[in-house]
Amino acid sequence: MSQRPPENPYEMPYDSNRPTVARPKFNGPPPAVMTWQMVYLILMLVVYIALVIGGGCLFAFADDIAAEDPAAEPQMFRIMGVIYGIMGFVLAIVFAVGLFWKRGMGGWIYNIVLIALGLTSCITWPMTIPLLIQWIKHKDWIVGSRTK
Repeated sequence: MSQRPPENPYEMPYDSNRPTVARPKFNGPPPAVMTWQMVYLILMLVVYIALVIGGGCLFAFADDIAAEDPAAEPQMFRIMGVIYGIMGFVLAIVFAVGLFWKRGMGGWIYNIVLIALGLTSCITWPMTIPLLIQWIKHKDWIVGSRTK
């Protein structure tokens, strides 16, 4: 067996006898966690779109809202409206990307980060805790290759 000198000094020498690791092929329907992840992402997307709309309304009606409270100033409501609008817009885009990126290790990691974002609010715990457990449990199916 002739060894070629490595071009990179840190490269492992080529060995034709080394066994290759094959990824498993998965047949059949996807696990239910894939459907529930889509439901979670859509619900969070709706929440953040509502936050954008709420921020816009807060900005647009700042004078009317401030008129009801003598201690409040319209500028305060305009600033809050801008902050809510920007925050909702950015997070809506983040969760929308998760709807389309589900394949491979990068998609699995991206979606687990989205589940972790949901864990920051106790109101989403009933959905995100079981989703996190099942997402980790079915990692091989989500990351591995599938036959069609």
